[in-house]
Formats: sequence, C-alpha cells, structure tokens
Amino acid sequence: MGDPVTLGQVAAVGIPAVGQLAGTLLGLDAANEAAASSEIASNRQLVQDRKVRAMQEQQLRADRLHLIEGIRIQADQDRRIAAHKDAVNISLYKNRLAIRNREQKSLNNQYYKSEFLYDRQTDFNTHSANVARESAWRELEEINSEAAFNIQKQRIDYLQAEGQMRAKGVSGRSAGKSAQAAAASFGMQTAALNESLEGAGRNTRALLKEISNDEYSANLSAFAQKMLKPEPLPDPVRPIATPFMTFEEYQKPREIMPFDLGPEPILGAFTTPSQASAAFLGKALPGLASSVGNAFAEFA
Repeated sequence: MGDPVTLGQVAAVGIPAVGQLAGTLLGLDAANEAAASSEIASNRQLVQDRKVRAMQEQQLRADRLHLIEGIRIQADQDRRIAAHKDAVNISLYKNRLAIRNREQKSLNNQYYKSEFLYDRQTDFNTHSANVARESAWRELEEINSEAAFNIQKQRIDYLQAEGQMRAKGVSGRSAGKSAQAAAASFGMQTAALNESLEGAGRNTRALLKEISNDEYSANLSAFAQKMLKPEPLPDPVRPIATPFMTFEEYQKPREIMPFDLGPEPILGAFTTPSQASAAFLGKALPGLASSVGNAFAEFA
C-alpha cells in the first residue's frame, strides 16, 4: 500500500483547481454574453442593411425617373429652340425674297425705261434727219427755181435785145456781131447757172449724206446708252428645318438591375449599397450629359 494522503495535502492541491475552474466558468459566461451581444448586433445590422438596400432601390428608381423626366424636358426645349430658329429663318428668307423681288422689279423698270427712251430717241433722230433732208431738198428746189427764173429772165433779155436790134433796123455785119454778143452773153449766163445748179446738187447730196451719218451716229449713241435686259436674280436659299432630337431619340437610363443594388445583405457581412447607387448614376448621368451636349451642339 502507498503512503496515506493527509487532509492538508488534499486541501493544498484542491484550492487552486477550484479557483481555476471558477475563473473558467466566469470566462465562459462572459464569452457567451459577448457572443449573444454580437449576434444581436449582427441581426440588427442585417435588418438595417436590408432596410438600406430597400431604400437604395427606391432611390435608384426615383433617380432613374428623374433622369427620364429631365430628358423629356430637354427634348421639349430642343423642339422649342428648333421651332424658334425655323421661325427666324423663315422670316429672314421672306425678307431676303422681298428684297430680291424689289431689286428685280427695279431692274426691269430701268430696262423698260431704257427701251422707251431708246425708241423715243431713235424716233426723234429719224424725225430730225427727215426735217433736215426736207430742208435740204427745199433749199435745192429754191435754188433750181431761182435758176430757172434767171434763165427765163436771161432768155427774155436776149429776145428783147434781139428785138430791139431788129426794130432799129440794124443789119449786116453789125447786126451779126450784136446778135453774137447777145447770144454769147446768154450762153455764158446759162452755163454759169447750170454750173451753179450742179454745185447745189452736189452740196445737197453731201448734206444728205452728212444728215444720214449724223442720224446713224445719234442712233448708235442711243443704243450705247441702252440698258441690257436684266437676267432673273437668283432666289434666296430656302431655309432647312432645324434638326432636333425627340424624346424617343434620346438614350434613356437603362432599367435597374439586381447587380446595381449590390449583393444581398447577409449576417456578419458589411455592405455599402450606396456604392451601387453611385455606380449606376455615374453611368446614367454622363450619358444624359452627352446627349444634351450633342443636341445643343447641333443648334449652335
């Protein structure tokens, strides 16, 4: 048999073991309480994350509807701007067309006036030339009439001289000489008158030619001042309708997808749904800004 254990020895060995066991039990209680508290906090966090996720989904849908409404407003503004520009362009076109028509009418009136003045001028030139010709012919006729009168007078004078010699009874050589002298004088005066008539005829023909040349020169001068018939002026360019994007043509934000909300909240995991919202709006807003910018660029 072994050595007997005394009560003191047992007491010396058991007291530390009991203390260690008590400490362990206390630690287990604290750990259990901490675990329970942690579980409660995790459950609360899970509930909160689910609420945040649901609210985030509502926010995304509301933001998407807001973006679509902004696109609708922008499309309406584009239409109004285009309509205003079309109205301005049409007004400018009508104004330019009225100016063109007025200029065309002025050119046509100037041409008609030029034609009228040209016709009147040529008629006046013809009338003046005819008057000058008639005056030249009348002057020639007067010269011819005067010459005929002079020839008749010379013939009468010659006959009277011959009669006087016969009445005086002049005969023989003296009578012949007197008759010859009278005949020579009559012939010389007749030749002089004929030469004068020939000169008057030449002068008249030269004057008539000069009158024709003057008429031609006056008509040529009138023609040089005559206006050419104006060509039709070109019409102003008709305005083209201003293009604009309709609401249907704008790119709308896409539908909300499950991955836009991020992963489903789970117990013990920390999530930030706001990151999903930022990612979705970050993609939608630049697209809208680009569409709006392009629309304004077209109207610039």
